[in-house]
Amino acid sequence: MPSLLDGGRARSDEPRNCAARRIVAVERKASHDMSNEATSLCRMANDLHRQGRHSEALAAYDRAIELNPCYPAALNNRGVVLLAVGQAAKALESFERAVSLQPDFAEALYNRANALRGLKRIPEALADYDRAIAVRPNYAMAFNNRGATLQELERPLEALESYDRALALSPSYADAWENKAILQSEFGEVEGARRALETLIRAEPRRARAHFQLVRMKRMTREDPQLPVLEALARERNAMGEKEAVDISFALGKAYDDIGEYELAFAHFAEGNALKRAGIVYNEVGTLAHLRRIASAFTPDAVDALRGLGDATAAPIFIFGMPRSGSTLIEQILSCHPDISARGEVDAFERAAADVANADGRSLSLPEMFSLLPAEQLSAIGRRYLEKMRVEGEGAKRTTDKKPSNFLYAGLIHLALPGARLIHTRRNAIDTCWSCFSQRFADVGMPSAYDLGELGRFYCAYDTLMEHWRRALPEGAILTVDYEDVVADLEGQTRRILAHCGLAWNDGCLEFHKSRRHVRTASAGQVNQPLYKSAVGHGRNYERFLAPLMNELAALSRPDLAGQALVAAE
Repeated sequence: MPSLLDGGRARSDEPRNCAARRIVAVERKASHDMSNEATSLCRMANDLHRQGRHSEALAAYDRAIELNPCYPAALNNRGVVLLAVGQAAKALESFERAVSLQPDFAEALYNRANALRGLKRIPEALADYDRAIAVRPNYAMAFNNRGATLQELERPLEALESYDRALALSPSYADAWENKAILQSEFGEVEGARRALETLIRAEPRRARAHFQLVRMKRMTREDPQLPVLEALARERNAMGEKEAVDISFALGKAYDDIGEYELAFAHFAEGNALKRAGIVYNEVGTLAHLRRIASAFTPDAVDALRGLGDATAAPIFIFGMPRSGSTLIEQILSCHPDISARGEVDAFERAAADVANADGRSLSLPEMFSLLPAEQLSAIGRRYLEKMRVEGEGAKRTTDKKPSNFLYAGLIHLALPGARLIHTRRNAIDTCWSCFSQRFADVGMPSAYDLGELGRFYCAYDTLMEHWRRALPEGAILTVDYEDVVADLEGQTRRILAHCGLAWNDGCLEFHKSRRHVRTASAGQVNQPLYKSAVGHGRNYERFLAPLMNELAALSRPDLAGQALVAAE
């Protein structure tokens, strides 16, 4: 908690008149008493906050500020509590008042940056972390959070430097070690990351996030010393916060899956998913209706009528499909081609479409924006996307955009960027859904993934929309690449993909696992090792637990997918 300021009133000139002096003395005493009371209230509020009594703490801070409106520390600490209870917008207001009173208040600048991050105002957050560091150059926490912000801005090398600065200032700073290790693993430096996390866990065995990340970086065995520590922590889950309990559940699920104890693995995955599902709002009816409306808007006739009006630039390659369907693998393969610049998961197309469609102040989303969009605006969407991706001036001939949910935008992408190449990654339905269910996505991630029935219904809706795109778009507009085919014939499928992208063969694509590019997805660990076949048909190990999912997948428009997992492992 930042140190408190006393907020006392500045001393005024001494009046000459005796009566006036007595009046001023009384006023000063009253002001002094109010300032003392405000300070006492603020200290009490700090204690209440530490005890988790947030409502009482806020009431005490409010009373302190009422007594002394020019009290930066109380305003700052009030913002800290508001952040703790998830009210980032109100917290931001409190921090801004504190900074306006004391512009060099390093803690308030740091906390304002935290609030801005919570509100997804990432560039502004980075600027505030830099301001806090300018005031206090040895501010290790600011360097650590600055690193996380740089990661969100897709500046991972600068993020590593920021974590290193934090650790140089505070060598035992556990959060910075944890963040640096995770980022190292995303660059393929898995051994170094594992050693750092193992050291951290030995010092702090209750760090749930470190346990989860470490389990992801290795194959567990029954003899692994981490396993009994995880099992002990699982028995204390009721005393943990929600995020910590989720991390431990998914870590144990992965551990038991590695060992082959599938019943125990499923129990822990199910528990983690239930905890995660309870903490999010997911409008399933609205989501599924949204996918149906997209198909209704992009009829074959509507697409034909607008074809050829977009920006003809051929640079972008869009890779999309269900999460965990192999899109990261395909991008990693392509990233090793000298004519390709891989950009990872970005939301540039969605934002470009919204910018153009809502330039007049409207608030339209797909598919309504398509229905109301003037035809000449299609090329504007394409140009806006290219600006966001900074394609102009790129040395590479093509850039990849690997955002799985771009399958929603396939029709609009084709019209706005008719020269772009579209790649749909597909995997066996059960394997895909099981991989989603057993993956702890960041933040809300994929909201339909945490309940087997909801997951199955979303998969069917996705499959139906992809079948619609096959009919509505010209033949060959989308190349479908099956994960199982890539595993069975890496070179053949890579040649097929490169031909679709209009690129010459390059042997380096077959050695994708040697690349040390930054991969910030759940599949980072997999694509930094040679291709393996154990993931094909893996969902079959859990089939007896998946009745809610299997019942929904029975309605697939291509029923062969539902049975594919049963054949793949034989």
